[in-house]
Amino acid sequence: FAQNPRDAKSDTDPVNHWREVYNYRTALRHGHRGLRARERVSIGLIKEMHSMLMRIVRGAKDKTPGRIRAGRVGIGTTPN
Repeated sequence: FAQNPRDAKSDTDPVNHWREVYNYRTALRHGHRGLRARERVSIGLIKEMHSMLMRIVRGAKDKTPGRIRAGRVGIGTTPN
């Protein structure tokens, strides 16, 4: 699995969790290598890592991997 996780058969397939961990590991290693080579964080590196994180995961079809969101995002609930 670590070399190439299979694609999930549904949104509830447990392989989704493994794929997400695999993607995090891949993206973090890429970022680490990029920082060692460039010695700085860049927008390009962040976009590359985001694209790797979103590769073949739940909801990825509706997202824009590697692109920065233009609008605000609310987190949590609004106070009453």
